[in-house]
Amino acid sequence: MVLSVLFAPTTDASTETLLEQLRSDHAAMVSAEQDFHSRRDRGILNGKEAADYASYVAGLHRRVAEDCVALAEQGKPEAARAAWEAGVEGIDAGSRASRALAEGFWHAAFLERGSDDASVHRQGIVDALRAADAIRDPIVRDFADRLRAKLPAG
Repeated sequence: MVLSVLFAPTTDASTETLLEQLRSDHAAMVSAEQDFHSRRDRGILNGKEAADYASYVAGLHRRVAEDCVALAEQGKPEAARAAWEAGVEGIDAGSRASRALAEGFWHAAFLERGSDDASVHRQGIVDALRAADAIRDPIVRDFADRLRAKLPAG
């Protein structure tokens, strides 16, 4: 999925900088992931080399996730959710936890902006954490902990 078509053209300079960083990180992630799978399927990567490359690709997934969280925290939750769904699902092998976390950060951004639907957004965060807590992936766990910190008491 191409990220450039997901975002409205009217953004401020700091948001545009974040979006450009996201596009760049997403392109690097997709390219590295395709290269990794191609090399592994052809038998070029094995053992430690494959593990190192897989770790590098996971780091790129984390960078894209960080970019998405930064967008949500800047008050652009719709862009963050679209980006997350476009490029971050792979961090937990396509489970629904990544989508749930994207939704959770989306809800958290609305809460932080003082939404009138606070109970709906709070429940959205709780639901996201419930889905993420079932996943053992360390990246998912890290983002779940960050989302948990945004959950208002009560």
